[in-house]
Amino acid sequence: MPLSLSARDVSRAVAESMRPVLKELDEIRNEQRDVRRRLRVAVTRNADPLRRGDPAGAATRRLNAATHERAAALERFAERDEKKGLGLNAAACLRVFALAQKQGYGPDRAVDVARELKYGDELIGKIDSHVKALGSGVLADGGFLIPPEYAAEIIELLNAAAVVRKAGARAIPMPRGTMSFRKKTAASTAYWVGESSTITASQPTGGIVIMSGKKLSALIPTSNDLLRNASPEADALIRDELVIRHALGEDSAYLRGVGTDFTPKGIRYWANASNVTAATQAGASATLYEVINDLEMKLIYKLTGGNVPVTKDSGAFFMHPRSAAYLRTLVDGTGKYFFREEMRDGRLSGYQYHESTQIPINLGSGTNESEVLFAHMADCIIGDELALIVEFLANASYHDGSAVVSGASDDESVFRAIGKHDFLVQRDLAAAVLNTVKWGA
Repeated sequence: MPLSLSARDVSRAVAESMRPVLKELDEIRNEQRDVRRRLRVAVTRNADPLRRGDPAGAATRRLNAATHERAAALERFAERDEKKGLGLNAAACLRVFALAQKQGYGPDRAVDVARELKYGDELIGKIDSHVKALGSGVLADGGFLIPPEYAAEIIELLNAAAVVRKAGARAIPMPRGTMSFRKKTAASTAYWVGESSTITASQPTGGIVIMSGKKLSALIPTSNDLLRNASPEADALIRDELVIRHALGEDSAYLRGVGTDFTPKGIRYWANASNVTAATQAGASATLYEVINDLEMKLIYKLTGGNVPVTKDSGAFFMHPRSAAYLRTLVDGTGKYFFREEMRDGRLSGYQYHESTQIPINLGSGTNESEVLFAHMADCIIGDELALIVEFLANASYHDGSAVVSGASDDESVFRAIGKHDFLVQRDLAAAVLNTVKWGA
């Protein structure tokens, strides 16, 4: 047989023949996991794992049998590939993997096994190159030949943190999809008058603010092969991904949503126009004095001066981590960090503060500006018409952005998350915004 096939050629040649055995190997791996669990239980009970009649002894024998069956499966497919004429390289790879498995080793021992079988140097060199390609973990280059073991924990993406609900926004149910709030828009007036003087009449005026559920949804199509063959963590990964995306989608809207027929308006755009002011910065960097003045006069005082009953626990700052990091570096005239100790306790100027990367740092003409929000959280209302629902829809069709895809035809199913919410700041004076913030830029 010729020995000119490359590692990629060999992996492609055996790809089709290996697919049927992967399911069999998965079943064996599941049995091995169960046996190992039984062995751990036996050890904790001081049982002899080799004693006849002992469940742990039976478990040990099952583990050994499963290991040999896995190796035998590889040998069977090696023999079949030889009969099919796929080439000596392909069959040799499978055979040495099988023997290494019987000896309790992984594919990395394939070269040693090939030497024990007295394969020629040229073939050993070829097997060595195949093992390196397979060991690289690249599926297209043959990584599928090595059934992986999965840790129970999956490395998650780095995500922003959901902060608005955490800060104390009040959640109320909206079972009918809408909720109206009556509010005063102007107050009545009391007058000092003299004896027998006419009292001037006045009356408060009011209005109505309506909340209506806006649908927030996410959909992940998934191969049924993945669901059938992957580890149990696969569906949990998809479920958790949907929950995280939903929470961050909510938070992004509650912080800076502009408000449309289909999206909520956030704190940034609920704030009264008179409460939106620019940061003070005369030099290349904001000074401690400028920062303190902005926090106290342009954010906190905007609420307290407007008679908003904000307290140390109900008031909350929201800013990008870049802005918070800059505040922690500011020192006073003695060289002592001015905000750092307080911020370690989650406080800023006595109020709670929260960091979120969903507040941008690329605003303004120089694309280097950010914002700091300050709000009275008792005035922040989240209306929940429909709490988050995560559904699994077997073989469901879905739209991929350009066309409808048939789940039944493509052997796919769909995970879907849906919630309906709205957001309201009851009084527009209960929120303030500091924009053009370049702290840390």
